[in-house]
Amino acid sequence: MAQYILARLAQSVVVILGVLLLVFVILQLTGDPARLMLPPEATLEDIERLRQQMGFDRPLPIQFLHFMAGAVRGDFGNSLRYRDQPALQIVLERFPATIELGLATLAWSIPVAFVLGLVSAVRRASLQENAAMVTALLGQSMPSFWLGLMLILVFSVNLGLLPSSGRGRFAHVILPALTLGGFFMARLTRLIRSGLLDVLAQDYVRTARAKGLGERAVVVRHALKNAAIPIVTIIGLDIGTVLGGAVITETVFAWPGVGRLAIDSISVRDFPVVQADVFVIAVAFVLINFSVDVLYTWLDPRVRLA
Repeated sequence: MAQYILARLAQSVVVILGVLLLVFVILQLTGDPARLMLPPEATLEDIERLRQQMGFDRPLPIQFLHFMAGAVRGDFGNSLRYRDQPALQIVLERFPATIELGLATLAWSIPVAFVLGLVSAVRRASLQENAAMVTALLGQSMPSFWLGLMLILVFSVNLGLLPSSGRGRFAHVILPALTLGGFFMARLTRLIRSGLLDVLAQDYVRTARAKGLGERAVVVRHALKNAAIPIVTIIGLDIGTVLGGAVITETVFAWPGVGRLAIDSISVRDFPVVQADVFVIAVAFVLINFSVDVLYTWLDPRVRLA
């Protein structure tokens, strides 16, 4: 078990280092970073001064080592937009808003998906299954930006029940959470249904039923746990996506999270904040995936033996 966890930790570190390398390379491929960071009317003296200040006049290997050393310390430089504030600090200040939106999204989408998936798998060819599948199909078909705009139009503009943007009261998070969780709920519903249908057709499930176990015990104790690995994988990816910043949803609802911060920073060429934002998102994904890998060993001990 310990060897399995250490191997996954080593892989996680490699992934984070790879993300940092990719961020550095992409920054170089966009052109002269000093020219991109400054407005078009900047003079050659301003460009050269910023190039020396940021260390862009050094050889690329030296720049990369300096960038990696700063990233390990959590130092991505100061923001060009927020007047010399540390870039990582700005990202971390926005992270609680993203966590709040993520928790609200997962709090409704996961339970609803389990209910719809279980009902549609257990009650085949029934009205409940048809209703669950139509709901899942609609959730996967509607683009998040369109769903968000429709929710704003109905509940904010026409009915005046909920605020259309910003963060503050609990009412502010309802529409963004519904928008962001619609696709997650639909995809998870279909995955739970297909996984349970495969497991319920296995011989050991028939044996459990032949021994006289009730349908609830068969589904929950035997079928659901054996179908859990792909379900846990998708849930982990969804959590990582939410914590990494739901860019479209946060932009539509003006939600002050890390996703919207990344878009705003790209538009004003604040590359230190962009780098710090990508780093935080990558770390969030890696930590979630690591937790999912460890959870695999509890669901199926054969994973760590492999």
